[in-house]
Amino acid sequence: MFMNAIVCIQGRMIRNIRLLLNVAGKPQK
Repeated sequence: MFMNAIVCIQGRMIRNIRLLLNVAGKPQK
């Protein structure tokens, strides 16, 4: 259960970082 929560949080952080990188990379396109 605890490990599952950590994986969930990590997944959310990675998703947020990817979105931020996507937004930052759009102007370069």
